[in-house]
Amino acid sequence: MTRELLGPESEQRLLEFGLGLVSGVQRATRAAAELSISEQRLGAERVTRLVSTFAPRYVALLGLTLYPVFFRSGRERGPGLKTDTLASVPVFVLPNPSGRNRAYPGFAKKLVWYRALADTLGRKR
Repeated sequence: MTRELLGPESEQRLLEFGLGLVSGVQRATRAAAELSISEQRLGAERVTRLVSTFAPRYVALLGLTLYPVFFRSGRERGPGLKTDTLASVPVFVLPNPSGRNRAYPGFAKKLVWYRALADTLGRKR
C-alpha cells in the first residue's frame, strides 16, 4: 500500500513505499500463450535474481499460470500464499486482473485474493 494514490507515470516511486514491479518477459504480448516456455523460464530466473538482490518481504505472482513456471514441481495450484519460496521469500499468487481471465470472471471474484494479499502483508514476517 502507498500513502498516496500513484498514477502509472509514477511507477519509479513505488520503491519509496517498499514496493516493486517487474515483468519476467520484456516484450508486449496480447496473451501469455504467445510466450514460449523457454522465454517464461528465462524470465523466472531473472525475477529470482532480482528477488535475491532486493530481498522483498513478499513476492506476488500475477497470474495463476506463473506458479508452475517458477516452481516446476510445485503442487500448490490456485491463488493464495504458498509454502514455496522464491530466494527464501514467501510467495503469494494472484489471479490476473485482466477482463480476459475466464477462471475469475468479474471484479469481485478477483478482489477476494487481492484483499487476502493485503491481509498477508499486514502480518510480520
